Amino acid sequence: MSTLTLEDVAKRYPNGVDAVAGIDIEVADGECLVLVGPSGCGKSTLLRMIAGLETLTAGTIRVGAEDVTTAPPKDRDVAMVFQSYALYPHMTVAENLGFGLKMAKVPKAEAATRVADVARTLGLAELLERKPAALSGGQRQRVAMGRAIVREPKLFLMDEPLSNLDAKLRGAMRSELVRLHERLGVTTVYVTHDQTEAMTLGDRVAVLLDGKLQQLDTPTRLFERPANVFVAGFIGSPPMNLVRAEIAAGEISFGSHRLPVPAGRTPAEGPVILGIRPTDIALDPAGMAAPAPLGVTIDLVERLGAELQLEFPVDAPRYSPEAVAEDDGEAQLLSDDSRARFVALVRAGAAIAIGESTQVQVDLSRIHLFDPATGEARRA
Repeated sequence: MSTLTLEDVAKRYPNGVDAVAGIDIEVADGECLVLVGPSGCGKSTLLRMIAGLETLTAGTIRVGAEDVTTAPPKDRDVAMVFQSYALYPHMTVAENLGFGLKMAKVPKAEAATRVADVARTLGLAELLERKPAALSGGQRQRVAMGRAIVREPKLFLMDEPLSNLDAKLRGAMRSELVRLHERLGVTTVYVTHDQTEAMTLGDRVAVLLDGKLQQLDTPTRLFERPANVFVAGFIGSPPMNLVRAEIAAGEISFGSHRLPVPAGRTPAEGPVILGIRPTDIALDPAGMAAPAPLGVTIDLVERLGAELQLEFPVDAPRYSPEAVAEDDGEAQLLSDDSRARFVALVRAGAAIAIGESTQVQVDLSRIHLFDPATGEARRA
């Protein structure tokens, strides 16, 4: 096992595009760091630079105490799992698992033992004589991971390894990956565009946009204390409700709506971006630290088992930051309504119907305020 240090790592292409711009990250020994962000944010490029598959324009990469910035991939002692699995179709599972050991000239007896151990760990012991064509998608992914694990590298690098699986299998494989990382304890860098996957797998999560690091923190702190409006809108499902507002005379106003400024906070008066998580809006104020009513008319009710997802317009213009999320605003395409739309998650069984006018409760202790010019969070 080993640490990974990135110092001012950058990648600029000949056309002048900065794919990665001055990234500083230190990954602790045994930590799982997830790189997440929308398409084109630089996360896969950064992973490929760690692996040695892309050259750096600037910066330093160290694995442990060793500077590997210019080292070829074979000398970095890292193992990479790709989105495409990249299995050899003419080889059996056992041969695929042991191929890297064969190339490294590991003695046959030791290689056989390591392959057998990894096969048992991943539930592949009964499949060792099969070829990839006879395996399911989940089994192929486990073989791809096993091929990395059997090498016993200093680092695991995973580039969206679950994206080709269906939703149910992806959820099951996420759980397997969590258990596997706890068991092996190998330092891991994992790339995904799926923020749910990031929050599930990462000890810490690095959120990227346009090649720049937006925030590096634990999943809990990313959710509860986003550094800026991009992180706020990207992390969380459903995403945070965002709307342009104004602070004046102790009130936060947006359109015809008014909310009191939370007790203990003294934000500067003037324009602001207000953020409210769907989980911080309820029909019943019970359990809220500082409930405040908001009059709305429900125009969509989605039943999600234990929860209801309510949607309603608010009498204020939409806030549409660039690239808050890849699917942001798609639900608006069939509507000519220019008003912002809010989402609330409430307990199933609540008596509410489409078209009903009601008061929802907003937990003022959990609202977020962002500077409209910079997008940075306001903590005051």
